[in-house]
Amino acid sequence: MQHIEGMTTRLMLRDSGLTDHQIDQRLAWGDLRVAHRGVYRLRGVADDRRHAVLAALLFVGAPVAVTDRDALWLSGRTTEPSGPVDLLVPHPRNPVKPKGVRLRSSTRFEHCGLRREGIMPLVSASWAISDAAKTSSGKSFAQLTARGIGERWITLDGLRRVVEIRSVFPASGKLRRLLDELDEDLAYSGTERRVAIACRAAGIPVRLNQPIVGPAGKPVAQVDLCVDDSRLIVEIDGPHHWLPEVAAADRVRDRRLRSLGWTVIRFSVYEVDENLRAVVDEIARVHRQQQAA
Repeated sequence: MQHIEGMTTRLMLRDSGLTDHQIDQRLAWGDLRVAHRGVYRLRGVADDRRHAVLAALLFVGAPVAVTDRDALWLSGRTTEPSGPVDLLVPHPRNPVKPKGVRLRSSTRFEHCGLRREGIMPLVSASWAISDAAKTSSGKSFAQLTARGIGERWITLDGLRRVVEIRSVFPASGKLRRLLDELDEDLAYSGTERRVAIACRAAGIPVRLNQPIVGPAGKPVAQVDLCVDDSRLIVEIDGPHHWLPEVAAADRVRDRRLRSLGWTVIRFSVYEVDENLRAVVDEIARVHRQQQAA
């Protein structure tokens, strides 16, 4: 019986010499389990993510490629995703979409950097990241991109080339903004001011963009916000802080500040945007704790 990793189709079964009646009998006996219309799992084959991706590929047929977090997972770069299986197909090709599958279409399909992981056709890592912009929150997408750059399976230049090739695509603006932020280390003074205003309204006497000096009067760091009476420093981090070299420098800087008796807490700009009240509540909690100490 013809199959691929325990997955088969009605056409493959017919090519093996089975009639439609015999195929239906095997379905009734449980020797075959329906994955999608005309796509089956053999008895004993796990109903897991890899076989779900393979079933979707068999249903859609060539040309097709795995994209988004499924492509990154199959190439060993991220943990197993949840939600729909993500596939890329040429535009304007519009096959019937099976349940549990999200189809992306692109007029630039031939430029997606197609490669294979075993029998699975995958888009390039940079293309997969560009598709992940649509399905990820701002914070998780920035963390994923920064991690990819840090581990060197993507580069800023490679991502910019994909953006140039694809031009306008779902969430392309989101990816362009992130690339500018990672590339230029943009300041987030507006976000810092929002936090400062909310803290002051909550009775926390924060100061903005203050220099911290050491015992000899030498500047150690310029911090985003500080509260002098509780020796508390609050940093508001943009996505560039997740780049490995920046994160390493932040750890050294924080150790210096702690050695001078300051407590340092960090929040991402995404946390501020998503829930400013929770950020201020946490700052207030640490402020009270430091005062009590």
